Amino acid sequence: MNLTKRIVLDSLLVAVIIICAMISFPLGSVPVTLQVFGVFLVIMITPSLDGIIIVGLYVLLGTAGLPVFAGGTSGSFASPTYGFIIGFLLSAVIIGIIKYIFESKEIFKSKKILTFIIYAMLFILITYACGIPYFMVILKMKFWPSLLYFLPFIGIDAAKLIIVYFIYERIKNVIHQTTNSKDAE
Repeated sequence: MNLTKRIVLDSLLVAVIIICAMISFPLGSVPVTLQVFGVFLVIMITPSLDGIIIVGLYVLLGTAGLPVFAGGTSGSFASPTYGFIIGFLLSAVIIGIIKYIFESKEIFKSKKILTFIIYAMLFILITYACGIPYFMVILKMKFWPSLLYFLPFIGIDAAKLIIVYFIYERIKNVIHQTTNSKDAE
């Protein structure tokens, strides 16, 4: 794929994450957004390096002060939820590396659903392993209350990732054709 096409596609996918982060549903005092959905979808449908670049750009935009994070906020290292943003980027890097190394292996091609489940579990694990301790430190909370606070969100995020699977299965061929097509010069 030529550079212009790649930049346009990557920019559109950054916009998808931003739009997903803006969509929220009230759940008690904390709204549930589609930010996790958007980030994981991008990680899954893009080649490894593109996923890392897209999520990295999203994190950079929010950290620089643009209102692109959940609910139209920008990132601050002092925000109790900034650890989840770090988790998104770390997830993109780790899953991207795993995809790069193993996706060409036949076992991963024949076990698509199992591979997807492994990626989804890694994403949840990495994101929450970064997010909960960060939250605890910023708010000076103990581990168990913090974990109990986020337990419902882990289940909700897992449900979002299941939906990502069905969308991924529907659009992966289109994205793959777009990213691997030879342009007529």
